[in-house]
This record gives sequence, C-alpha cells and structure tokens, in this order.
Amino acid sequence: MAKKDDEFLLHPLSDGEEPLCPGCQRPMELLNYEARGLSPAPDFVTFVCPACGRSERLLVEQPLNK
Repeated sequence: MAKKDDEFLLHPLSDGEEPLCPGCQRPMELLNYEARGLSPAPDFVTFVCPACGRSERLLVEQPLNK
C-alpha cells in the first residue's frame, strides 16, 4: 500500500546533517533526491544506511531548487 504524503517523516536538510538510521542509529547517506519541479507534489529524498542497508524515504519541507 502506498504511503500518503502526510505519512512521511520530515527532515530539515538545511542543518547539514544526515538523519540517523532508526534501526542501528548510524548516520544514513543520501541515495536519491526526487524533485517534482513545478508540480504541486512534494519533493522526496531517499537515505540508505551503509551499515545495515535500511532505507528511508523522507518528505522535503524546503525543496533544494527553490
């Protein structure tokens, strides 16, 4: 079942820190940035944990291209 926009976690990218993995608490690395351009749909980022392989898709509050 697909998640709704309000079910994604918010992560402030402007703080310069990667989110911590919910599983092993190690810093996650940026895997993908999904820019929606001029669409009213939100942008998303996907992070992956290099230690355990867990990935998280996060809603972007402040798009990087705006």
